[in-house]
Amino acid sequence: MIKKNLQQNKKGFTIIEFSISLIFISIILVAVCMLTIQISQIYQKGLVIRAINSTGREIMDEMTQTVSASQIVANINPTLATGTDNITNEQIFNARKKYFLYNQKGGDKSQQTSGIFCTGSYDYIWNTADTVKNKDKNNAVLVNNQIYKFIRIPDTSRQFCATDASTNKIKSISIPAGNIINLINSDENDLALYDLTVYPAMQSESTLHTLYSISFIIATTRGGININANGDYCRSVDNPKSGEYSNQDFNYCAVNRFDFVIRQTGESTTQGGYGTK
Repeated sequence: MIKKNLQQNKKGFTIIEFSISLIFISIILVAVCMLTIQISQIYQKGLVIRAINSTGREIMDEMTQTVSASQIVANINPTLATGTDNITNEQIFNARKKYFLYNQKGGDKSQQTSGIFCTGSYDYIWNTADTVKNKDKNNAVLVNNQIYKFIRIPDTSRQFCATDASTNKIKSISIPAGNIINLINSDENDLALYDLTVYPAMQSESTLHTLYSISFIIATTRGGININANGDYCRSVDNPKSGEYSNQDFNYCAVNRFDFVIRQTGESTTQGGYGTK
């Protein structure tokens, strides 16, 4: 009798109870995995945004320090034609070609492919993201036959701010490799410039001090960046309404625009000293 009671007290899990336990554990594991994935995605997005902001600030600081100390170059302002009282927009933009040139893809004026900014001491040369990704040498500014993202080279005479008359493109440049300073390395989270614009500068007639207003857009090369979109920049250019981009690409997508002004006050070697004619 005692032996029978002991056998009756031995209880175990039924199949239903075991199944419910497995389901409950599975739900917990799935929830933990989803939470981990979400946290990692947020973390990755934060890293990309931080990389964009830090690289953009480094570019601003570098250009500000270099350009402000560059030697003053005269004749930045447009020349007033004889017998006229007003300077036209055409004259203003023609004068800008002395120090800022850029290439466009075909007839699309909104899509910059490459460009050059000649300060009088150094030149800044860039190729935009699509040009770099597609290795588009036809629309690039080539330096030693290579496509760079964003570099600085010495050029005290602005000799490289010139176009090739046969193609109406900025000519390719040959320069010692040791004079090339990379401002966006190829290993920096796949970052690239999408646009860099130097607006018409203003130069004091008395001191020749010059104000350059500059704007640039830096972003990742992943995520279907479209800088012409209205708010939703991480989306394919070819099919902006489809929303067909992966979450992983979206996590690697970030874009920012930087606007700043530089005052150039460096000593002039041709105008008789610091800040004077």
